[in-house]
Amino acid sequence: MKIKKITWGGVKRGSKSKNKPSFTLAEVLVTLTIIGVVAALTVPLLTANHKKTEYASKIKKFFSTMTDVYAQAESDFDLSPNFYIADQGRITTKEYFDTYIAPYLKYTRVEETGHVNLQRFDYNTIVYLDDGMKVYLQDLNADRYMRYLLDVNGDKGPNMMGRDLFQFWWGWHNKFEAYYPFDNDPDREHYKNLCRADNEQHFHCAALVQNDGWEFKDDYPLRL
Repeated sequence: MKIKKITWGGVKRGSKSKNKPSFTLAEVLVTLTIIGVVAALTVPLLTANHKKTEYASKIKKFFSTMTDVYAQAESDFDLSPNFYIADQGRITTKEYFDTYIAPYLKYTRVEETGHVNLQRFDYNTIVYLDDGMKVYLQDLNADRYMRYLLDVNGDKGPNMMGRDLFQFWWGWHNKFEAYYPFDNDPDREHYKNLCRADNEQHFHCAALVQNDGWEFKDDYPLRL
């Protein structure tokens, strides 16, 4: 009696197919080149979009936090703009922070730096927040309104206004807000022009972000 050999899919087991598909070296190199080009074009865009989303979220969080801080402080103290006029020169920035801000804010440490000029304004106190951001507080002797310069990425660079530094203040409209221009009802293009790379008034960039609903729009004039 003959024993029938078992086959798999019509091919005898153990036999080798002579028609297996394969790629030539040239085809592999072309494929890898295409993948590399696509990656080179898309990765920077994805990285930039991620940074925009991350920074916008941090800026919005800081604004919301400070709005709540001042709401709580105002219920315990008189923090009208007249406060600055009355106490200007009699209270240090550190004393102001310790009394009116520190009880309501989560932070890790505070440093007094002396007079540091950043983008036309003097700051002398740095507050390190518990989420990795840090904030420069204005020298109270410089103005009657408290300015806050937010560094969204802490000690990392580039430390440039409108890119990782964003300025806010409290007191002009008796509330915490971005550094709006003094013009009456400026439109978005006005904010955008003030935030442009060839303009020295980059401290208005935070106002543009706030005006755009806490987003960095595609036409944001600076590269983050």
